[in-house]
This record gives sequence, C-alpha cells and structure tokens, in this order.
Amino acid sequence: MASLLDTKRRIKSIKSTRQITKAMEKISAIKMKKSQAATLRSRRYASLAWEMLESLGGDAQVSAHPLWEQRETVRAVGMVVISTDRGLCGGLNAKLSQSVIAACAERNIPPAEVKVYAVGKKCREILMRLGFSVQADFGAVPAFPDAAFARNVIQTVVEDYQRGVIDKVFAAYTDFINTLSQKPVVHQLLPLSRTDVKNDSLPQQAVTKYVFEPSVRDVLHHLITRILESRMYQNMLEGSASEHSARMVAMKNATDNASDLVNELTLIYNQARQASITREIAEISAGRIALEG
Repeated sequence: MASLLDTKRRIKSIKSTRQITKAMEKISAIKMKKSQAATLRSRRYASLAWEMLESLGGDAQVSAHPLWEQRETVRAVGMVVISTDRGLCGGLNAKLSQSVIAACAERNIPPAEVKVYAVGKKCREILMRLGFSVQADFGAVPAFPDAAFARNVIQTVVEDYQRGVIDKVFAAYTDFINTLSQKPVVHQLLPLSRTDVKNDSLPQQAVTKYVFEPSVRDVLHHLITRILESRMYQNMLEGSASEHSARMVAMKNATDNASDLVNELTLIYNQARQASITREIAEISAGRIALEG
C-alpha cells in the first residue's frame, strides 16, 4: 500500500493535471463557438452553390467539361484527408482514418493506388503506416480556416487531376453535427457527379431555375473551380468545428475524471492518516499503561 507521502504527491500531481485540462477545455470552448458560427454561416452559401451546379448537370455542354467527364480507366485515386494537427480530441482522427479505409475497401481500391493529399498530420501518419502514399502535404489547417488555404488545396488537386496523375478524387473530413456528435464523411470530389451533388449532406434547398448569360459554357468555365473551393472550404470549417468540439468534450471528461480521482485519493489519504493517528494513540496508551504497571 502506498505511503501517506506517496498518496499526497499523487494528489498534487493530479490536481496540476486537472488545472491544465480545465484550461484547455476553456480554450477549446472559445474556439468551438467561433468555429461553429463560421460553419453554420457558410452552409447556406455552400448549399446554394451546389444547387446552382446541379442546375448545370443536365446540360449537354456540361458532359464535355473535363471535370464532369467520367474516365473509363481509374489508375490512381486521390484522397484529400482533412484531419487535425494535434491530438487530445478523443477518437476523431482514428474514426476518420477508419472511414477512409472502409471507403477504399468498399470501392475495391487498394492502398497502393491511393494518393493522399494530407491536410493535418494525424490521419496522414496513420494512413502512411497502413501503406498509403502521400502525394502532397499542406500542413495544419489554420485554427480558423480561410478561403485562401482551401483554394491552394483545390488548385493542387485539380492540376493533378487534369494532368492525369489521379483519375478520381475523394474528400474525407469530419462533419459537425453538434457539440457532442461528429461524423466522418468520405465523398467524391472529382469527377463531378450530378448524383453526388444532389445527395450532398448539406441542407437541400428548393430547386431554382437559372438563366445563364452569356452561355452555360462561359459560366461553367468560371463557376466549377469556385464551387469546388467553396466545398473544400466548407469541409475544412466542418472539420475545425468538429475538432474544437471533440477536444472540449475530451478535456471536460479528463477534468471530471481527475476530480473523481482526487476525491477518491483524498478519502484514501484521510483514512490512512486517521488509522495512523489511531495507531499512534494506541501505542502511547499502551506505553503509559506499561509504565504505570
């Protein structure tokens, strides 16, 4: 059994850890509120942008666009994986990695044929250990993602797709549902698919008929890249809100567990101290009786 001094040291150590987790919980709560607000604000725009793209899906000129064309032979697949750069956020990255592996297995895509475009290092490290190769590493997602960062990712992916380095592109990220729930998502990014657009997880709006001037072809030339950027930006916002929410919950659980452990150890310490005092009193009493006898 641990001595009183060891128990006291352990209580002090856990209290110090609790202070750290409590501070991290508060920081994550502040970041979470900002990320959630940005995510919810941009969802409406992203939804309407994809609705507009869907309006182009039935046009004959659209099928000839290289980003809509379905390639018969798929030699390599690109996977844009948006994870976190830091841990302490529960099983967020592990679940996302499992979703990537499951999506590849479902489509009979071996890891050797997948080129990972890594945003955040946590899933990149997991996937590399499982045989996936990294085509590009964009570093960590900013604490509050911006459109310029998403534009850089999309430009790299589209250039590789048009050069034939990859023949199909998927995006993997964590969809923010609420503070306590985040869902890993893997969806096809390229080639564009009307079915994929229509079944997008973003809120669906009533279909609007658009008139394009000067022509669908001219609008399409400028529209598709911008909408791809908006979708990537939205994916990053969803991932950021999910990360901060998961980290806040994880740190709250760690703080609560530390408090429970401190209470338990304090009770053990007090019981041991009381037993020690009782034993000392008994020894003193026994000595006094012996001297008097």
